[in-house]
Amino acid sequence: MPVDFIVRGEGEVTFRELTRALDLRCDMHFISGFSHRCGDRWIHHQHRLEDDEIRLPDRSARVLTGYTILSRQADVVETSRGRRYDCSFWLHHRNAWS
Repeated sequence: MPVDFIVRGEGEVTFRELTRALDLRCDMHFISGFSHRCGDRWIHHQHRLEDDEIRLPDRSARVLTGYTILSRQADVVETSRGRRYDCSFWLHHRNAWS
């Protein structure tokens, strides 16, 4: 299976920038955190540094409200982060007991 692009490290921001650049047919040299094929060799772009660009969900934008556990407000955020093992989803909850 031929591969043209590899997103390295935390890929949320890199993947978004790469797909936009491909869609708009823009230059990709400014994008950090990925490698791409150029003929029979690979070009490795600068490593992407972690920053605050990946934010927690905006809980005020929820469509559904009013869920409770033992008469206390409950809030659930379901996420997926590419894990190496069999698990594919982690369920996190905001501490409804405090």
